[in-house]
Amino acid sequence: MSTKFNSQLQAYLLATLWLLPALLLVRIFESAEYILRNSLPEDTWVWLLSAVENDLVAAGYLMTLFSVPFFVSCWLIGIRAATLATELLIAMTILVGVLLSMYFVQSHVALGADLFGYSWHDINETLLTSSGIDAPGISKLLLLAIAIFATWSALKKFHPSLNSILIYLAGILLCSLLFAFVHESEANQILSANKLISFLESSFKYAKSSQAAKNTSKVATVIQEYPLMKPANQPDVLGPYFNVANTPPNIVVVAVEGLGRSFMPDGRYGGFTPFIESLANKSLYFPNFLATTGRSFGFLPSFFGSLPLGEGDFMSEGTQMPAHDTLISLLKKNGYRSNFFVGFEASFDGGDVFLERQGIDHILYKGNFGPAYQTMEANEGGFSWGYSDSDLFKRAQEYLAETDSFPRLDIYHTVNLHEPFKVPDTATWQTKVTDILSTHSFDSATKAEIERNPNIFRALLYSDDALRQMFSAYAKRADFERTIFIITGDHRLIPIPEESQIDRFSVPLIIWSPMLKHPERIEAVSSHDDMTPSLITFFRNNYKLDFPNQTHWLGTGLDMSTTFRNIHTLGLMRIKNNLDDYLANEYMLSGDTLYRVLPGLKLEKLSDKQTKSRLESDFFTFKAVNRYVMQNNKIKPDLAQPDPLLTAEQAIITKLNLQSASPGQAYEVARKILIDEKRYDEARLIARYVLRKSPNYNDIRMLMGRSYAWQGNHEEARRNYNEVIRRNPSYCDAYSALADLSLWTDHPADALAIIEKGLAQDPNDTDLLLHKARSLQRLKQSTAAQATLKHLLDIKPDMIEAITLKKSLMANH
Repeated sequence: MSTKFNSQLQAYLLATLWLLPALLLVRIFESAEYILRNSLPEDTWVWLLSAVENDLVAAGYLMTLFSVPFFVSCWLIGIRAATLATELLIAMTILVGVLLSMYFVQSHVALGADLFGYSWHDINETLLTSSGIDAPGISKLLLLAIAIFATWSALKKFHPSLNSILIYLAGILLCSLLFAFVHESEANQILSANKLISFLESSFKYAKSSQAAKNTSKVATVIQEYPLMKPANQPDVLGPYFNVANTPPNIVVVAVEGLGRSFMPDGRYGGFTPFIESLANKSLYFPNFLATTGRSFGFLPSFFGSLPLGEGDFMSEGTQMPAHDTLISLLKKNGYRSNFFVGFEASFDGGDVFLERQGIDHILYKGNFGPAYQTMEANEGGFSWGYSDSDLFKRAQEYLAETDSFPRLDIYHTVNLHEPFKVPDTATWQTKVTDILSTHSFDSATKAEIERNPNIFRALLYSDDALRQMFSAYAKRADFERTIFIITGDHRLIPIPEESQIDRFSVPLIIWSPMLKHPERIEAVSSHDDMTPSLITFFRNNYKLDFPNQTHWLGTGLDMSTTFRNIHTLGLMRIKNNLDDYLANEYMLSGDTLYRVLPGLKLEKLSDKQTKSRLESDFFTFKAVNRYVMQNNKIKPDLAQPDPLLTAEQAIITKLNLQSASPGQAYEVARKILIDEKRYDEARLIARYVLRKSPNYNDIRMLMGRSYAWQGNHEEARRNYNEVIRRNPSYCDAYSALADLSLWTDHPADALAIIEKGLAQDPNDTDLLLHKARSLQRLKQSTAAQATLKHLLDIKPDMIEAITLKKSLMANH
C-alpha cells in the first residue's frame, strides 16, 4: 500500500475509533432504562452477549459504510476536513441511535419504516404523549452525552499505530464471530438488537418494497382485473344466535384502545376488566380473535370494510383511496344513520377522511366536544389526547338524545388505554389495583409487571368502568332491546411486553344484545376482516336489506366453531409500512420464521422448509394483489363521476406550490388572495383542496362561506355556515355569519333566532351579543338591546362597536 493511502487509512480508523465505545455506552443507557421500567430479561447473560455482538456488528457495518464518503472527501477536501466531517457524521449517527433507543424503551417497539407512514402532525402528537422526557430523563441523557464526549476526547489523545488499530479491528471481528453462536429467546432478540441497525434495515426493506410496488406488470398478467371481487354468498353465521325482529337493529361498536386478550379472564393479566369479563360470560365471546394491525391505523378499514392494508396502510391513501364499500356506506344506503364518537382528534391516522368517504353522518371529536367538558390532565410535556372515556360516553348520549336516530350505527373508539394512561381520580383507581393484587393469584413475574406499570392497570379499570356506565345509559333508551353491542380491541397495548409474535394482534371480540338467544364461547380464530362480511349477510338474510351481489371483502366471515381451529388466511401489519406477518390455517410466517398456531394462539417454532416455501409463495401473491388493487384502483369497479373542478383545483395548488403545505398554511394563502386580491374562485379551490384532506377544518369552510357571501351568493354561504354548525355546534362565528346574512337581507327576527342558538352554546360570546343588540335595535326593542349591550360591555368594556351602538341607542331613545 502507498504511504498516502496508509496515512488516509490511519486517519479514518482514528476518526472512527470511538464509534464502538459510543455504541456500547448507548447500549448501557438503553438497557438500564429498560430494566428500571421492566425487569431483567430472561437468560440475562445470553442477552448481554447477544447485545454486545449486535453492537460489534453495527460498529463494523457503520465503519464500512462511512469509509466511502471519507476517502472520497480526502480526495476532494483533504484528510483533515474529511476527518472532521466523519466525526460529525458519527456524532449525528449516535444521536439518532439514542433517540431510537429512547423510543424503544418507551414503546417496546423498535422504530422502523413505520416512521414514513405517519404525517408530521401524527408523529408530533404521538411523541407528545411520551412521559419519559422529564428532569431525571434529561439528567440521564446529559450523563450519556458527557460519557460519550469524554470517550471521544480521550481517544483523540491516543495515537496508536496502524498495525495496533488493525489488531483492534481483528479482535472486534473475532468477538462478533464467537458471540454469533449465542442463541437467545425471541423475546430477547428484539431487546438485544441494535436499534439503529434495525431502523436502517427496515427502511432499506421498505424502500426496496416500494420500488417493487411501482411495477405490477407481472401481477397483472396472472390475476383478473378485480381479483378481490366475488359473489356475495357467505353463510349467515350470526342469525341463528339472535331473536330476529321485524325492525333492523341498532349496532353499537366499541373499539377499546389497547384491549388485548392478555387482559381477559384467561389471560395473564385477567382481573382488571370486571365488567368486560362479566359481559363476555353472557355473550358470543371470541377469545382467539385478531386485529389485522399492531396499531390503531388498521381498525376502521379492516373492521368496517375488510379492506386491503395498502403499502403503508389503507387510510394513509387519503383522498386517493380506491373505490370501495364498507358496512358504514352500505347501511347508509339502507336508511341507517352513522355516528363516530371519539375524545381525540378525528384526523389522527386520517380517520376523518376515511369516514367522510363512507358518508358518516356525525363525528364527535376533540374539536367539537363543547364547553361543558374538560380535557384530560396534560402530561409533563403539556399534551392531552382529549376527553376521557367516561366523558366520551356521556357526551355521546347527550348527542343521541337530541337526534331521531333509529336505525343507527354508533362507533366508539376509546383513548384512556393509550400512553400516558391518565385517568381521573388516580387514588381511587390505584386502591382498586392494590385490592386486585392482594386478592388474585398472580405469579411473581406477572405481579411485578403490574406493580411496575400501575398507570396502565388503573386505566384498564377506569375504561372498563366507563364502558359499564355506557351500557347503563343505553339500557335507559327505548331502542335498547333492538340494539346489538360489539366490543373489541383495536390492537393489544404496546408497553406491556409481548409473549409471542402474534400477541400484538390478539384481541377479544364480544357480541352481546338483549336479542341474543344464548351465550357461546367461540374458540375458532377470526379477525377484524371477518366482521363486516358476517354483519352484511346477517342483515341481508334476516332483514332483507339491499346490498350488492358482488363483494370485495378480504375476510370470509366469522368462524363460529366452538373448538380451536383457523380456516382463514390473512396478512398482519405490525407497524405501518411493514406487512411482514402472514397467517394461513395452522401456520404463521413472521419475518423469516415459521410457526404452528396452537390452541390459545400459542406459537410453536417449526423447521419445515417445504411448508415455509409454500407460505412464502402465498404471501408474495397476497402482497402482490394487495399492491395491484391499491395502485390501480381495482378493489371494485369505480362508478363515481369525475369531479369537474378537480383539474382546476390541482392547477391552482401546483401554481401556488401548496402540495406540501399544512392546512393552516394553505388557509393563510387562501385568505390573502381572497381578501387582498379578490380572487374568489381560486380561494375556493384552495378551500376545497384543504377540506378534502381535513374535512373538519372549519376555519377554511367559513372562509369559503364568506367568499360566497361577499359575492352575493347567500344560498351557498348559508350552506357552508350551516355545515360548520353541523360539524361543530359550538363554533360561534358561524352563527354570527348566518345572522349577518339575515341582517343584510333585512330579516332581523331570523337573525335573532340564529343568535339565540349560538348563545346557547356560549352565553358570553361578545360577537354574538353584539349581533343580538343590533338585531334587537332593528326590531325596535331598544330596552332589550341596551340590556344586551350592558352585559356585553361588562365582559369587554373597550369594545368599540358596542360603545358606538350604545351611543346610537341612547341618542335615539
